[in-house]
Amino acid sequence: MTRVVCLLAFISLCLCLVWAGACSGPGEGTVTGGPGEPVDFAEEDGPVGPEPEEGTGVLIATDRQEYREGERIVVTIRNRLGDRVTTYDQQTFCSIVRLEREEERGWQGLRECFSAMPSAPVTLETDSERVVRLPGLVASEGEIGLRVPGTYRATIIFSRGDAFSFATAESSSTSPFNVMY
Repeated sequence: MTRVVCLLAFISLCLCLVWAGACSGPGEGTVTGGPGEPVDFAEEDGPVGPEPEEGTGVLIATDRQEYREGERIVVTIRNRLGDRVTTYDQQTFCSIVRLEREEERGWQGLRECFSAMPSAPVTLETDSERVVRLPGLVASEGEIGLRVPGTYRATIIFSRGDAFSFATAESSSTSPFNVMY
């Protein structure tokens, strides 16, 4: 019985590492999203993505307000709080960003992370920037990406300091953007 549990844990870890592109090195993960080009949804530090508006707080922005089928959604997160903040991974497409779709009953979060790994804390230093690239709308069932066109927003949920807690969690969201065929 113990061997079976260990084997399942090992297989889950291997699948997660392949899924997250961990073998590529930090911040360089790519995953083949089925037929066609690889889908890159790596997280990176540095000024590579859109510019969130200036100000204080945890600022989040997308690179565009409209995405067509096959276009990646690039999200930039800036920590301007003057203190470290901690979030967690394993959210939409196993990243630190939560995509939400506008529906009749309000904003509904999308997980779309099929990893067997538990979520882990991710700390953003003061005055740091993180760029997250997420798959966009896809038409094929075999590809990784959004399946439903509509109005979306990207949200980061965080706590101030070195530990994440839902009891003290705050959030910041982008302006709504459209995803269409």
